[in-house]
Formats: sequence, structure tokens, C-alpha cells
Amino acid sequence: MKTSIKLKGMSARGLEDYAEICGCNLARTHARSGDAVIISSYLGKSDTFDSAVTDFALTYAHQVEQDYQALVAAVKSGQIEANHL
Repeated sequence: MKTSIKLKGMSARGLEDYAEICGCNLARTHARSGDAVIISSYLGKSDTFDSAVTDFALTYAHQVEQDYQALVAAVKSGQIEANHL
């Protein structure tokens, strides 16, 4: 069911409520899309999504490693205290 709403003149609270309703509906829609066939047809046949997820995972892993090394250095220098490292 589609509907529209007049945003002009809407109160801040009304706009906040409207945003919450939209967010909830979007979340419900995404929650229903866990079917592998639906996801596969949505993503298409290219490897764009695979590449994006791989790039994200590698970048995230690199950042975690950098963060850990910074933590170890901060503990060794006495900048911060750690009970277990």
C-alpha cells in the first residue's frame, strides 16, 4: 500500500514519528529478504557485491591490526594501563 504525506507545516515531533514509521517499514522489508534466491536475483550476475564485501573485509582487518598495534604500543609506553594483553 502506497501513501503520501504532506511534510510542509509538519511539526518536528510529527516528522520524527514519520521517520520512525518509515524506518520500521524499511527494516521489515529488508528482514523479509533473507531468501537466497531473492538476494541472488537482486544482486545480479556481476561480482560487484562480492568485490565490495571482500574489499570491506580486508580493509576492516587491516584497521583492526593497526588498532591492536597502537594499543600494544600505548601499553608498552605507559600511556595507558592494561591488565591483560
